[in-house]
Amino acid sequence: AMWLFYGMAAAILALAARLAYLQWYRRPGVYALDASAIPVKKT
Repeated sequence: AMWLFYGMAAAILALAARLAYLQWYRRPGVYALDASAIPVKKT
């Protein structure tokens, strides 16, 4: 049953990492690096 625990932990970790990455990537300073991350509104 240990593999199940590790699998769940890995899934949660991946989800948290993706959320943190998206939140960090939303900062205005990073917009210049990747055009695909820029929303339609340009101030």
